[in-house]
Amino acid sequence: MTKMLAEDWKSFDGTWCGSVEQAPIDLFNSDEFDQYEKMPSGFAPSFNLPTVDGATANHNGKNVNLDFQTDSGSTFPYPSGGTFTSLSGDYTGDLPGVPEGSTNKSEYGEGDDDTAAYAQGTLIDLHWHVPSEHAVAGQLYDAEGHFVHIVDRPNDPDCTYMSGDNGPYCLAVIGVLYTVYSDQAAQELASGFDDMLSKLADNNLPDYQDPETAPINNIDFNEFLPSSKEFVHYRGSLTTPGCNENVTWYVLEEPVPMGWSHYAELRESILHDGLGDLNARPPLPLNERPVFVSDYNEAKKKYGKK
Repeated sequence: MTKMLAEDWKSFDGTWCGSVEQAPIDLFNSDEFDQYEKMPSGFAPSFNLPTVDGATANHNGKNVNLDFQTDSGSTFPYPSGGTFTSLSGDYTGDLPGVPEGSTNKSEYGEGDDDTAAYAQGTLIDLHWHVPSEHAVAGQLYDAEGHFVHIVDRPNDPDCTYMSGDNGPYCLAVIGVLYTVYSDQAAQELASGFDDMLSKLADNNLPDYQDPETAPINNIDFNEFLPSSKEFVHYRGSLTTPGCNENVTWYVLEEPVPMGWSHYAELRESILHDGLGDLNARPPLPLNERPVFVSDYNEAKKKYGKK
């Protein structure tokens, strides 16, 4: 089987994959830190995720997803006088599906730039990548989870994602980084991941040959998040084709510890001959985009040029 590499995606017709506002990126790259700024007061998401019943884990050929009846997830901020992604300024891509100047505040919204309005997100998907897709100062983590939300905002030009017959929607993704510890460090393991595995038949995730599990009940997605909710925010894209842009990203800074056996199970479940040894898109150029940081002063001390 011929492997399709991520750098080949930009040749796909009718996608955003070769555009300039793509995800993932290298977070806290010191050469780009002058494009970082403090997240405005009042513009933090709620990071409040649901508990669901009847979830199934499945393998879609690229990664392992949890499928479940969609439910209310985090709420997401945006300038009350603008569009859903207008905090990041005017959209700079130019591919089909996104109107030129789609984040022109004067054409949408009734408030101002400095006041946050909030939109309710609906959590539709959780999936994992190994290794992480986002890097931190050039270093990848062992894995990354993506909590994908759709946001229903009729007539908002930033909403470009079709889902069934009810789209388009705006997209917001919460990214969680994982780092591997020994299984002996029981107090440091990812309780949400451990709880999910314990409820799967034989404690196994699905794989490419056996793509779906029996339903899992009482999965609390808040257990998958770190205790600290300090975050990095930027406007990017989906990380698989068609790489839709105008996606708002919130990557939590604190990595979640994962036990080695859990990591090995996840990695073995995801990967197959068609993927090779990873299912992660590498970091892409930030280009001219701003990046917002909730704990900017601490980040500047750690990552800013001395």
